[in-house]
Amino acid sequence: MPENDSTGGKVKQKGLSKKGDRYLRSLLVNGAMAVVRQAQIRPDKHPWVTKLLSRMSAKQAAIVIANKTARIAWAVMVRGSVYEAGHRATQYRSKACAATG
Repeated sequence: MPENDSTGGKVKQKGLSKKGDRYLRSLLVNGAMAVVRQAQIRPDKHPWVTKLLSRMSAKQAAIVIANKTARIAWAVMVRGSVYEAGHRATQYRSKACAATG
């Protein structure tokens, strides 16, 4: 699952580690590969994934998506909240609003 590493007060996000449940990790990667395949067919529907694919291979992009999905799932479980598609944290929302307005 996703790992954190901190040094000198700065938190760094690591990639998808090989710790934890192997089956869950494979499900996350398989689901991410499905998203990658859909983005290759319909790039207009998945602009974020299309940008990833322009920078890296399909397998690497799938790992990035699986990592992001694992982080979202962890945050939802820890907070006991409900997933909201398109939700942004307040610090990012204020930056996005300033950039567009």
